[in-house]
Amino acid sequence: MRIDRLDLTAFGPFTQLTLDLSAPGVHLISGLNEAGKSTALRALDQLLFGFDVQSPYDFVHARTSLRLGALLRGSDGTGVEVTRTRAKQPTLRADDGSVLEAALLDALRHRIDRTTFTSVFALDGVELRKGGQSLTSGGGDFGHALTATRLGNRLTETLRTLDRHIEDLYKHRGSKPVINARLAEFKNARALMREASLHPRDYTERHQAVSAAEQSLAGLEIELKEAREEYARLKLLSDVLPSLHRRQEFLDQIDALNAEGPLATQDAVARLEPLLHELRAADDSLADNRRRLEETAHKLDELIVNDDLLGAEDAIENLFQDRKAAAEAAQRLAKFAGTATELRAEAEALLQRVYPGAQLTETTRYSVPASLRSRVAELHEERTKAEAALKQSRKALGQRRRALEDADKRLSELPAAEDSGPLRAILDAIPHDLLGQIAGIDEDAQRIRSSVEHILHDLRLQPLTVQEVSTITVPSRAQVEAHIVALSDLKHERGDLTKRTKSLTKQLAANRLSLATLLNNDPPPSEDNLLEVRSQRDALWREINAGQPERFADFEQAIVRADRLADQMRKDAHRIAERYRIELQIGSDERELNELDEERANLQRHTEKLDAEWSGLWQDFPGPLPLPAAALTTLDDVRRLREALSDLSTVQAKLASFTGQAHQHIERLREGLREPHGSTLLGTHNALVELPELREIAAARLSLQEKAAGELTTMQERLASAQAELAAVETQIAEHEQDLADWQAEWDTWLTRADLPADHDTADALADLERLHRVAALMTDALTSEQESQYATAVIERFHTLLQTTAAACGRCFPDNTPERDQLVAALYDEAKANRLRFEQRAILRTTHDELLSAVAGFRQTSQRLTTELTSLVQASKVDGQSALAEAVLRRQRHTLLSANLEQVIQAIPARGDKLQALINETATADGSQLEAQLAALTDRRRRQPARSPTGRTHRPHHRPRQTTNPPSRAHRQQENRTGTT
Repeated sequence: MRIDRLDLTAFGPFTQLTLDLSAPGVHLISGLNEAGKSTALRALDQLLFGFDVQSPYDFVHARTSLRLGALLRGSDGTGVEVTRTRAKQPTLRADDGSVLEAALLDALRHRIDRTTFTSVFALDGVELRKGGQSLTSGGGDFGHALTATRLGNRLTETLRTLDRHIEDLYKHRGSKPVINARLAEFKNARALMREASLHPRDYTERHQAVSAAEQSLAGLEIELKEAREEYARLKLLSDVLPSLHRRQEFLDQIDALNAEGPLATQDAVARLEPLLHELRAADDSLADNRRRLEETAHKLDELIVNDDLLGAEDAIENLFQDRKAAAEAAQRLAKFAGTATELRAEAEALLQRVYPGAQLTETTRYSVPASLRSRVAELHEERTKAEAALKQSRKALGQRRRALEDADKRLSELPAAEDSGPLRAILDAIPHDLLGQIAGIDEDAQRIRSSVEHILHDLRLQPLTVQEVSTITVPSRAQVEAHIVALSDLKHERGDLTKRTKSLTKQLAANRLSLATLLNNDPPPSEDNLLEVRSQRDALWREINAGQPERFADFEQAIVRADRLADQMRKDAHRIAERYRIELQIGSDERELNELDEERANLQRHTEKLDAEWSGLWQDFPGPLPLPAAALTTLDDVRRLREALSDLSTVQAKLASFTGQAHQHIERLREGLREPHGSTLLGTHNALVELPELREIAAARLSLQEKAAGELTTMQERLASAQAELAAVETQIAEHEQDLADWQAEWDTWLTRADLPADHDTADALADLERLHRVAALMTDALTSEQESQYATAVIERFHTLLQTTAAACGRCFPDNTPERDQLVAALYDEAKANRLRFEQRAILRTTHDELLSAVAGFRQTSQRLTTELTSLVQASKVDGQSALAEAVLRRQRHTLLSANLEQVIQAIPARGDKLQALINETATADGSQLEAQLAALTDRRRRQPARSPTGRTHRPHHRPRQTTNPPSRAHRQQENRTGTT
């Protein structure tokens, strides 16, 4: 595989960086420290084998945004575009976004794993340091040491891993390793095979015995089969005998039930009870509705309605409603009887006061238009207002003349005003935020000085100038970080060494404790003890073969003791092997602890070397030697110190510029205030103090100048205003005098139109017009009173006419006085109301009567229909009458219950068809006690059968097996037991 291009899209410090490696030959990538060479090498590993779970290269880009790409070319020249992302979905994709299989990269790498790739093709500084350590601790194996320089310390770890695997597979005089355990199982199997072997002569004898036993067994099996069949037949007959008797009882009851009479149909059983219930309900409803119909007809006969009174009901209602109006009309008629005459007399008296000798018939005299009265009132108000305005204007004329004289006098007393323009221009030219900027820049300078002092204090340096700070020599960040990485690696190696030492020490103590435990156990049993137990087992077996089967239990206990002793010896053998293994492990752990001590000494020498290198890096630094953990902070402090001093120079220059501008503005203010050049009103030359004070003085003087000019302008404006107001007042007086002349002419015209004396003033004219208006109002009220009297008379006459007509229609006499007429109207109203109630009740009773007639007809039809259905059920069941049908239904229900019980009994009998019929026939002659006796005899016969041996042969005293040379093995006994059980 060849890498033509490496895309560092988002990885470590790189963003959208591409390394073109397509040219032929070997490519050499060089760069300064921290340029990213190792990062690019690590990116190649992440691209080919996937991103690590905890990646240290996400300090610029987010962890989920890491992205790499490459153009890979295989041995056949085919190029493949691949992209690796950090997302959770498939991370390997093509350039078009499609998912690539991991097998594609495996084929391009020729199945090389990550470890081999890192150690062979991606060797970095960390791996080189590990290889050097392995070279120094190689123990004289130069070939291993050379390989370890390339592979780091992986070779030693691999060799140790192989040794551990070998010990897991096989260990000399061991028992737990796999091969040792399989060898022990093989030995046990060979021993079992030897125990299971049998001599040919013994096999012939046993084969003949087995043949004889098989013949005897065949005869016994035939006999047993016949006995079992007979037992099963008798047992079945004994079991079903009660059920068959019960079946016959049910059949007899069914026959007796059929003999009592016919059975009702299933439809009759289902319909009889609800049909009778519906028929009774229909009859009850029919009787109830007939009773209600008779009651309704009786109420209709008793109810009497007056049709004449019903026809006059509307007239009576009108009379009842109009009686109050007629009474009120009578009262108004009595009230207005003398009112009209009084009103006319009062009107005539008022008219004589205005026009002596005038009559009420002269309507033109007192019919004064409203516009005339309104205009006369307006003229009265206009004259009053005009006279008041003329008086006010003449008074104001005197005031305006006095004000004009006062303003002219005060204006002549005011001094001449100065020009405030130059001083205003000087103040406007001063920037509003100049002092704020100077103060802010000064604060920045103070802050930077404080920061410089703080940094110098942190660095523990004396105060320095910018030039002295620029000469400070410190190591580069790459050198410091490289030293920190070396210290970190050293720390990790020391921690790993400590962990391994603790683990080995703990393991060594555990192994020593286990060895002491094994040495303190009881001594194992010997071969003689095992031979003694086996001899006892063999002796018991010979006694059993000699015809003493009661020793079989002792024989089994002897077998258990022999097996337990053998297991104990096997465990002791394993314990001895475990002791040897622990002793070897203790020796190995002690050697490894010695090696760890040598590694600890090497780490100490490397630590001293790093300390010396660190002191050399900081030899030109004027401050104390910083600790490696704080070195980066020291570098940052030096950088910040240089930047702060540079910023301080810039700020000081800026402060000088702004201070010069402030002094220029101070000189201009002095000139504007006419202060001698070079002198100061405040006795100080500090711009931050003098400029605001001069500015305040100039502002106060400018305010005085503007105030004087304003007062002069105000007085001039007041003088002009007084002159204008005086002219306006004189004009108003002339206008008011002209308005009064015009008013007098119009007033004379209106007096002539009103036919009033010319010497009347406005008040007298208004009083006469009000009297004439009162006369017109009184005449209007008199006419209204007369009209009301006529209307009341008409209402009373109409009420009396309607009452007379209605009384005649109802057969009543017309009363002469008003109280009797009111009583007649009330009586007619009450009778009409009661008559209307009886009429409505009659209508309701007639509707109810019709509904009851319809309900009676419906219930009659329902009763007839139910009776017809009941008759059809009687005929279908072939009985006479309703009571016979009820008895037939009861018989049908009992028949159904008996049939269901019979079916349950038949289902409980375990026989069907011919077999069931045979059982029924045999039951007729069977006796229960006789069946029990036969079953007991068969059971006793089976119990007296001879027992069989484990080999299947019957134990008989004269058939004794020959004694074998060797006792049967445990496997052989298990096989015989399985044969006997079968």
